[in-house]
Amino acid sequence: MQKPNQNDTRLIQMLERILALNDQVLLLVHDRPDLLSRFVDQRIGVLRVLDALQSGTPAPPEALPAFGRVARQLEEILLRSHQIQAAPRMDA
Repeated sequence: MQKPNQNDTRLIQMLERILALNDQVLLLVHDRPDLLSRFVDQRIGVLRVLDALQSGTPAPPEALPAFGRVARQLEEILLRSHQIQAAPRMDA
């Protein structure tokens, strides 16, 4: 098995971060089947890429920026959900 290069190591760290963010998003959308399947599919895809990297398959150069965008999207979803939850209720 080939040792991951620096780019692959960074990508592995990014994928682990995405999985943690994905866990949080799944908790938010657990009661929304229309959204749940999208994030479950995303998780499966990330796990497949992570498995390939850890098995020694090198990642293409465009993988790191692409997964960086995924991480930012998940962070934005979580940020918006916390802003919505933190907003005072008008009927209170």
